[in-house]
Amino acid sequence: MTGTPLAAALAVALPLALALALTPAETNGRGTPARWEGRVDAHAVVENANRGNTFSLLLSAGDVGADARVAARVRPDGGAEDAGGGVVLRAADDASYYVCRWNPLEENLRLYAVVRGARRTLATKVVRVPADGAGREVALSATGDRLLCSFEGDPMILVRDGTLRGPGRAGVWVKADARTTFLAVSIVEERAPGLLPPAPPRPAPAVPRPAR
Repeated sequence: MTGTPLAAALAVALPLALALALTPAETNGRGTPARWEGRVDAHAVVENANRGNTFSLLLSAGDVGADARVAARVRPDGGAEDAGGGVVLRAADDASYYVCRWNPLEENLRLYAVVRGARRTLATKVVRVPADGAGREVALSATGDRLLCSFEGDPMILVRDGTLRGPGRAGVWVKADARTTFLAVSIVEERAPGLLPPAPPRPAPAVPRPAR
């Protein structure tokens, strides 16, 4: 995996390296893959004729550690059946991963476990924001079996789930015919606890002086 070795820092931030390496993928494809356009600072679905439970993704070329955080500003650009999008962690392959997604049509934030192409809802939170076309930050953090979904920096969903435990790819996701721009994609791999630097030694307690 490209980036700073884990032994060198508490967290490894890889927005540029992984943004340049994100590759298209599909879950339950129907032969009409969405067309993506990418820059260093943004990735967009510009053509999408999919429907139903077809999911279009951009995934990192390499695995990210199991304990990680992925975030992006999600800007809905269109879609009749679906809109918005989400972020993905622990993708074992193109059909098994966790995704936290925001859908402005349904006015909710939802966390799914996708296993062999089938979605299972883990939690849902109502999210109502002005329909101004602005991008909103969606983030997913995983630590052990704890999964945290945040929206615009506010923690919204916290659940425990052990369906997908290992490292995997990370990236962004849309459903059906959604056309979406993902701005400022950021993937941060948390450092394993065993690699934390040792705590500084405590100062020796002062020895009281005998009274004169």
